[in-house]
Amino acid sequence: MVKKIEFIVGNQYENRKGVYEVVSLDAKKKKMVIRWENGEEIESPMRLQKRIIRNMQLEKFPSENQTDAKRKHSLGKKHASNSKFDGLKESDFKDNVNGTTWRSRNCLGGAVSKLFSLKDLSFKSWAISRIPEIQWADADHRKKTHANTQAKFYAHISDTVLKYGFNIERSNKIDDPNHDWKTFVSWLALDENEKWLHDICKSNDLNVNVAENDDLSEIEANKDVWVLKKGKKEITSLYNYLDERTENRWVELNIVKTLSKDTVVSKQAMISEEIAGLFEVLMPLYEVSIKHR
Repeated sequence: MVKKIEFIVGNQYENRKGVYEVVSLDAKKKKMVIRWENGEEIESPMRLQKRIIRNMQLEKFPSENQTDAKRKHSLGKKHASNSKFDGLKESDFKDNVNGTTWRSRNCLGGAVSKLFSLKDLSFKSWAISRIPEIQWADADHRKKTHANTQAKFYAHISDTVLKYGFNIERSNKIDDPNHDWKTFVSWLALDENEKWLHDICKSNDLNVNVAENDDLSEIEANKDVWVLKKGKKEITSLYNYLDERTENRWVELNIVKTLSKDTVVSKQAMISEEIAGLFEVLMPLYEVSIKHR
């Protein structure tokens, strides 16, 4: 039977990567630090690790009221689903999608989606046409027009790296809706919200990339300020930096994690859980951006 999961510091648990020990718990932030037997440590949302354990338990102990036939069918479907994504391959790392399947809902797209369990949101994935990129969003919100200007999560592959995180855009066309952008920027105007975002970027090694027409600004969270990577110029307020972008220009913001090809390939199927884990951390950005619905 599926057991209730309660994490205790010093106790051992198991996810798809193997047995790990809980090093510390932060009940307020609902996060935990875990360490595998090889010494590797990560910080992870508690909710994500509980969900992984629960899914593994369900695979081992299907519902007792199923008939034998139904049980075998259900287990077969689950194992088939789990076996379809076993990690990204070196051959996936290129600037096109020829001969690749990693973007589908049967592979990385679905592997990440199934780790979400939110009361009011139903996340699905979309492979972007002819581009090595997946986007994740609430299905109902995505149905609305102009998905390109909506808040979303994404993963993008190039020849050498995987980039994944949160994305939101502002169109320069008068008739295009920019509701998500306006709601996000209004949220960022509060000092405590910007400080929260700064701390999240710093602790998770994330960059804030702001593209404006053909210009790209890479911004790091350094100590108590934001810093432009080029020229090391300090930015005291990310809100002001975004707000001063002229309204007749297209702007795109990415809060992004970058991993090398070798690192990603070595993680095998675990990369889906790391991607979902970061999306969980950044979920408040998505939820606040679509609040206007």
